[in-house]
Amino acid sequence: MKELKNQLYINGEWCPASDGGTFQVLNQTTEKVITNAASGTVDDAMSSPEVAQDTFPLWSSKSPRESRRICN
Repeated sequence: MKELKNQLYINGEWCPASDGGTFQVLNQTTEKVITNAASGTVDDAMSSPEVAQDTFPLWSSKSPRESRRICN
C-alpha cells in the first residue's frame, strides 16, 4: 500500500494542521486504520482562500499531470 501523507497541502508545502491535530482514517470494510490524516482547523481553512487567490495564476497554468505530480 502506498504511504499516505498525513499533512495539509497549503501554499505549495505539506504541513501539519496548525494545532497538530490528526484523526484516524478507517477502511470501511475491515474497520482497520489505514492512516492518520491532518485535522485542519478553522485557522487552516481561513488561510486557504488568501493562498488560493495568490497562487491561482501559477496553478492554473499547470496541466493536470503536472499538478498530480506535485501533489503526490
